Amino acid sequence: MLNIMYLDDISLGGSCEDILHDLDVIKDAEKLGLFLNNSKSEIICHDHSIRGTIITQIPGAKVFDPAHATLLGFPLEGVESISVALDDKTEALVRMGERLEYLTSHDALVLLRNSFAIPKLQYLLRSAPCFKSPSLQVYDNSLRSILCAVINVTLGPHGPAWHQATLPVRLGGLGLQSAVKVAPSAFLASSNATAVLVNDILPADTSPVTSTLLEEALTVWSSGHVCGPHSCHHCGADVDAMGRHGLRCRMSEGRYQRHGAVNEIIQRTLTSAHVPSRREPLGLHRSDGKRPDGVTTVPWKCGKLLV
Repeated sequence: MLNIMYLDDISLGGSCEDILHDLDVIKDAEKLGLFLNNSKSEIICHDHSIRGTIITQIPGAKVFDPAHATLLGFPLEGVESISVALDDKTEALVRMGERLEYLTSHDALVLLRNSFAIPKLQYLLRSAPCFKSPSLQVYDNSLRSILCAVINVTLGPHGPAWHQATLPVRLGGLGLQSAVKVAPSAFLASSNATAVLVNDILPADTSPVTSTLLEEALTVWSSGHVCGPHSCHHCGADVDAMGRHGLRCRMSEGRYQRHGAVNEIIQRTLTSAHVPSRREPLGLHRSDGKRPDGVTTVPWKCGKLLV
């Protein structure tokens, strides 16, 4: 049985008897001034007999094919339903691409990258395993065609030009992300971020949420994103399959930013604990000649400061 309620939006699921019982409970609330809007209600069901029974209780409700049904924008019917949702997104992208041709190339590229492409697809990529649908490649092909029209450059589907265009601007690309590449990462990130909340919502006797979809997403992601042994193009050092060298490479572009971010987090943590501190202190003596990243301005333990 499924009961999801937020303000005046209600989603019911389960057997026919459970749904009819829940509908009776909702109708009892009419004496409190709460009424069910039949014209905005939706019925999603495979069984025609059950569908007919429920519609007699909600006359005027809309009946949806499960293959085209969504719940809060999430496709409900597996890969087929996901493909339908992606096809709708592709049609919207193509329609917008035709209008971008009336703008200057720079304005069209900025709008395509920051508003009309992946940003419009991000919710669907995070909520559904889109990487399983072949329609995702169709979306990418449409996106590439629109980009070619905007910048007036031919980009082959498998050539290095399209690959470079999907790189960040700081790495020489156009910053236009590929939906095929982003899909497994988006699904894994969303699943990991919501796993604890989902397990808290489910009853205590329910086993933790595990899914073969996560394993499939991880496999797809690993096949295209796991680091292979190579030589660092910055310093020439050997990089293993774990790819951890970038965290300590002295010539890495993001090393100092990450270093500063960690120091800032530590300082904010001390501040929240009402321990005054300062970063990059001067005049402290260390036997190894190194300069501490931060120091407390009051004793921490045994009359000594924390560095």
